Amino acid sequence: MHTAAAGGTTTIITFATQTRDEEDRSLIKVVEAYNARAEATGSYIDYGFHVIIVRNDPEILEHELPVLVRDWGVTSCKLFMTYESQRLTDTQLLDVMLASQKNEMTTVYDLQNRNEYGLTRHQMIHAENGDMIQWLTEKLEDKGMVAPYYHALSRPPIVEMEATNRAIALAGLIENPILFVHIGSPLAATNVRNAQTQGMPIYAETCPQYLNLTYDDLACEGEALQDLVSRKPGSFRFIPNGIPGVETRMSLLYTGGLATGRITPQKFVELTSTNPSKLTLRTKAKNS
Repeated sequence: MHTAAAGGTTTIITFATQTRDEEDRSLIKVVEAYNARAEATGSYIDYGFHVIIVRNDPEILEHELPVLVRDWGVTSCKLFMTYESQRLTDTQLLDVMLASQKNEMTTVYDLQNRNEYGLTRHQMIHAENGDMIQWLTEKLEDKGMVAPYYHALSRPPIVEMEATNRAIALAGLIENPILFVHIGSPLAATNVRNAQTQGMPIYAETCPQYLNLTYDDLACEGEALQDLVSRKPGSFRFIPNGIPGVETRMSLLYTGGLATGRITPQKFVELTSTNPSKLTLRTKAKNS
């Protein structure tokens, strides 16, 4: 959290991940453990927790979600459509969405009606078709195409397009707002926009790396170094996901968006502070 402060971020809502261990399924214990870690290391900024729910256990959803909301202030959850250790089936997604609705995870400011609070609930969705990714990864590995360069080939835009479309359909079935996290393709963004034009409370966010980098950047400079890295044993599937960008996200968006004239100062503040605050902190605007 020190790096977040260095990068200009003053509030972090980090993830507390449930396990699939039959003997330790508790969401409350997970949040307690993450909070103990945060208290032990200290923090220069405000922080809270999202819970990543990887099971649809009725007793956990019924009895623990209310406690998380009431005692811990946990008001949001994240659901995965990919990764074996975290993915939920469509029926499991529906179960968790309904349980979250019941416990108002999350009650958010309605961005489509800026003059008053619109009480809605949403869950964050990591939307990629896990079966497509698994199939493509195995085909690439069969051909010896395992270097980091091939990670992008295992996740073409259609993987995200299908999953966002399916998640929107599931959300529509039970009238459930959702927030897609780290959207990385125009196809998925189009699905979100189409849903919004129909009046559905579907939201999305993206990350600086998706705005500044493409697959083609992997084949530009440093090809000799890339070849050297490609010769090492192992596969891209075992590389930890994500980029540690909490310190650089503000400066990257400023450089690529505000400094180039693509967005206004007002839009910069809206994207980095106002809208996230409305969606997750139940407030019209932080510091307003």
